[in-house]
Amino acid sequence: MTKPVVRRAVPQDALRLAPALRSEDVAEIRACTGREPALELLQPFCNPHARVFSVYFDGAPIAMFGVSPARWVRGKVGAPWLLASEELFRFSFRLARESRRWVATLADGYELLENFAYAENSTHLRWLEWCGFRLVRREPWGVSRLPFWRFQMRIESSTAGGAVRAI
Repeated sequence: MTKPVVRRAVPQDALRLAPALRSEDVAEIRACTGREPALELLQPFCNPHARVFSVYFDGAPIAMFGVSPARWVRGKVGAPWLLASEELFRFSFRLARESRRWVATLADGYELLENFAYAENSTHLRWLEWCGFRLVRREPWGVSRLPFWRFQMRIESSTAGGAVRAI
């Protein structure tokens, strides 16, 4: 079987992935921002400090992930995210094996990774915990004011390579 490949994302990836997103991811986007999925996937390309990646399989994007400076808090805080099609979960073992390495890549340059995950998106919540994030607090968030979990990971810059650990 061909393996998925991670590469730097381009805006066209967002347009191709949006119609294939998991229904849970579409619900999370709408609850948080109220935007259409394609617009939300394109948004990181407007931020020159964002790092955006696509996971490709058989010539098509099956997921996108990245990090941008968090807008809701000051300091060196990055907001990591992941949106995917169901196709990504065909590779759940590989995803689990490689996720922590990619989180460390996203953490580079930040002291804290923090964002919000829709409380109804149990797949994301389990994946976040697997990656070492700590679910800090359930609170109303986004345009919908529905329950989201604030998740965080402290970045220890004192160790070689900027080790990551949950706080």
